[in-house]
Amino acid sequence: RQRQPCSRKKQKVRGQGRWWGSQGAGVWNHNCGRQGHGPPPSSHPHPILWGNTEGATLSQFPSRLVRNLGSPRRRKESGALKERELSQVLKEEKRTIFVFPTLLCLSLYNSVSCSRPEPNSPHLCDLSGFPRQSQQERSVGRGFSGVYAGQPGPNCLRAGGPRPRLSAAAAHVQGHLPQGPLLLHPRGQGEARALTAPFIRKQGLDRLFLECDAHMWRLGDRRIPEGIAVDGGSDWFLLNRKFVEYVTFSTDDLVTKMKQFYSYTLLPAESFFHTVLENSPHCDTMVDNNLRITNWNRKLGCKCQYKHIVDWCGCSPNDFKPQDFHRFQQTARPTFFARKFEAVVSQEIIGQLDYYLYGNYPAGTPGLRSYWENIYDEPDGIHSLSDVALSLYHSFSRLGLRRAEASLHAPGESSCRYYPMGHPASVHLYFLADRFQGFLIKHHATNLAVSKLETLETWVMPKKVFKIASPPSDFGRLQFSEVGTDWDAKERLFRNFGGLLGPMDEPVGMQKWGKGPNVTVTVIWVDPVNIIAATYDILIESTAEFTHYKPPLNLPLRPGVWTVKILHHWVPVAETKFLVAPLTFSNRQPIKPEEALRLHNGPLRSAYMEQSFQSLNPVLSLPINPAQVEQARRNAASAGATLERWLDSLVGGMWTAMDICATGPSACPVMQTCSQTAWSSFSPDPKSELGAVKPDGRLR
Repeated sequence: RQRQPCSRKKQKVRGQGRWWGSQGAGVWNHNCGRQGHGPPPSSHPHPILWGNTEGATLSQFPSRLVRNLGSPRRRKESGALKERELSQVLKEEKRTIFVFPTLLCLSLYNSVSCSRPEPNSPHLCDLSGFPRQSQQERSVGRGFSGVYAGQPGPNCLRAGGPRPRLSAAAAHVQGHLPQGPLLLHPRGQGEARALTAPFIRKQGLDRLFLECDAHMWRLGDRRIPEGIAVDGGSDWFLLNRKFVEYVTFSTDDLVTKMKQFYSYTLLPAESFFHTVLENSPHCDTMVDNNLRITNWNRKLGCKCQYKHIVDWCGCSPNDFKPQDFHRFQQTARPTFFARKFEAVVSQEIIGQLDYYLYGNYPAGTPGLRSYWENIYDEPDGIHSLSDVALSLYHSFSRLGLRRAEASLHAPGESSCRYYPMGHPASVHLYFLADRFQGFLIKHHATNLAVSKLETLETWVMPKKVFKIASPPSDFGRLQFSEVGTDWDAKERLFRNFGGLLGPMDEPVGMQKWGKGPNVTVTVIWVDPVNIIAATYDILIESTAEFTHYKPPLNLPLRPGVWTVKILHHWVPVAETKFLVAPLTFSNRQPIKPEEALRLHNGPLRSAYMEQSFQSLNPVLSLPINPAQVEQARRNAASAGATLERWLDSLVGGMWTAMDICATGPSACPVMQTCSQTAWSSFSPDPKSELGAVKPDGRLR
């Protein structure tokens, strides 16, 4: 046959307006190549189809491109390519396709491209990324059917063929990973199962990860070792002793190379043991049985909410809540475990399940609806606390001492007056009926009447700051609004309980909505001296339940009480407030005046954003008072006791000292003992006490 020059003719696909050529599928003539791929074997007389054919029909391909896919009588004028039809076509035309062992790669996904192997390759290009068996090992229909039904994955690579381009860091790590086939137990021999392709993709097993500086970095792509049957799923499993000894002490090829491979894996516990077991001599001991209930809600659990700590978007189960209790009653198989439970989200569901399994507690049992969670203890060291938390915990302690002085001691006496000593000893979150009730601060103080050190615990509760506009507008969709940090989109709450914010924090505004028509609302952020820091509109769809947004404010934020206003058609709907606390500590040491001035004076030229919103102040009736601005400037320059008084005045406006108690003997005659209260972390909590296991195997 006469050699023809390599041309890129554009040929329009009838009825679809698509062009095939340099921008679409490559039309291969004899000895012609397409950029990025080598030429087909010189003996191949037919063009080869490359490119994206997602959703295509046989009638959409130019006639000379369809010659390899079947005779004209097999083509349909409409309807997408079906696996059954395509398999039948290939069975009839297998002589045409496989007379010359070339690669037929039909890419069904936009994101997938196939690297062209050398001529006489024994493999088909499988979208799962695994080498398929050759024509001699598998029927043509099944072979191509696997390609068509496969999942999008990495390029089709064969040993010694081209590899994905890696960054320098990835290439360095890749050089230490196992390459080439592994010698396996007979059960693990052969190709990796195509059914594992979705799992491999979701787990990121075909990606290279490295943990450094409390972050999991994704460095690039990698290959799954050849000949491995990849398995995995949950990281909840039981391992027998023989396998534990094998995987711990064995030096055989499988264990050592799998340990090396999984050293650079995102979620090794969810696949390492499963894969080693299935490919090892212990494979016949595997029991694939699910003994747990997992609360999957992918609409909420797949929000990429961990991007700040890992270069990956995964899914996470949701916490069980009371409305999920029926799932425990309706299960038809043995279940020993369930996840997730989290008492700060819902302790009620834990109580429901406890009563369901063991029966109700006796009437009058204390603490059944209370929950305490320790977030700081003295052995942790103050280095484990942020400057914001340390500053506020000290202020909470002083707030409790002022309450004791104001409400407990008689006039002319000093038996209930205290002077604070040292850092807080412990901090607990306190919940009642699944509602956050505030912080419990255990702290030391000297009783001024007897000059003795006592240990006290103060309960502080945040004041309600969300307020509906008065008079109320006719806009009724807004149910609640709050500002904080560490927004959890999966559980729909702020993980920074209490909203402890400092000048260098980046607050997030959240709104909760009821059902209704699509509306647009305006959100306005106002700083303590009435400077409008940000304003933006939010489109609230009819089905929206929550919205949240973090405005890109220039830091530091001016300390004081901020206001977030929500308007509909510029009519006030509601507002909420939050406190940006001035810091009395920097790097866990008393803050110096120059550092305090830098952090407490607001952003440069009071510009929170490039755009100024000063023209909105008259519209919103928010005058800027020069005296108020001057007072803020003086506060920013304060330090020592003056700074503490400023902080305490702000905290007193946003928090209430609900009660105070003594953990031991006290010189204050009316001071209650913590163990006798209903709120203290020292109060009785029978539901949390575990005794010896009973003869029937139960705890109670």
